[in-house]
Amino acid sequence: VNYVVADTEKWEQSAAKALEELEAVAFYVKNEYLGFTIPYVASDGEERRYYADFIARCQTPEGQSVNLIIEITGANKKDKAEKRWYAENRWIPAVNAVHEKYGYDAWAYLEVANDIRDIKNEIMSKLGSLDEVMSTA
Repeated sequence: VNYVVADTEKWEQSAAKALEELEAVAFYVKNEYLGFTIPYVASDGEERRYYADFIARCQTPEGQSVNLIIEITGANKKDKAEKRWYAENRWIPAVNAVHEKYGYDAWAYLEVANDIRDIKNEIMSKLGSLDEVMSTA
């Protein structure tokens, strides 16, 4: 995949450019019409599906492969709170509970919510923190 169809004016384009430039990113895709969703229960009790913005296959600084779900939040942070909670506290732990048993790569979640210009540092910081978590697991 070498094109990203963005539905924002700047944020997703900046994210795609950063993902292209980072050596730690083996490949990535905009999560558009892929069928990749994370189920969650909204505050009104309805079951919904969360479509994160990007999925990237990355290497941690110590060389471990990880699938990184990246959400570009922008100014709409409140709308993403339930989705983020389910992704981080339910879905990620569930898939990571079986990743070693079946030989799958680990998964992680990153929300870019402040300054998109810092996305490279945020990704690298997240990958560095995963080495610590993965080595103690």
